[in-house]
Amino acid sequence: MSLSWKALFVAPAALGLVATAAYAQPTMPRQPQAQAQPQQQGGTDLDPVVGDGKIIVHPSMRVGQKMVANFREFPDPGDSDQLVVVAAGAPDNVTASSQGEKPLSYTYVTRYFLDNGWEVGPFAPGRYEIRWLTTLYNNEKKLEVGARAQFSVRR
Repeated sequence: MSLSWKALFVAPAALGLVATAAYAQPTMPRQPQAQAQPQQQGGTDLDPVVGDGKIIVHPSMRVGQKMVANFREFPDPGDSDQLVVVAAGAPDNVTASSQGEKPLSYTYVTRYFLDNGWEVGPFAPGRYEIRWLTTLYNNEKKLEVGARAQFSVRR
């Protein structure tokens, strides 16, 4: 069977010449990541929050590391206010005293932590959230999320 080069470019499917290979996008070699800078997060995409406090965290850390979370614009804490670390996406009602799901780390808030930061970790790889749970903004003494910030842990 004799084919001209023009027939191959005009109608390859009609001749039973169908390409099956997928073309992959070329990938660039990975560049080393720069040291993560502290990032302020406090309520923009992680709503809802009831307070004006901001939790400042490094957005990413490695397995085995500890991180210091810092706090800005926080009022004096209530008697039962808590800082908790939970898996990102966990329900807002996960507290130190909740039934069922428990926080991965927690402490009751004191002025010491607000002034000096809270060292937490290490954690397994994944996405996490630090939350300030407070009773300051309601009359029922019910814990609500007053501030939150997310971070990730990588290998």
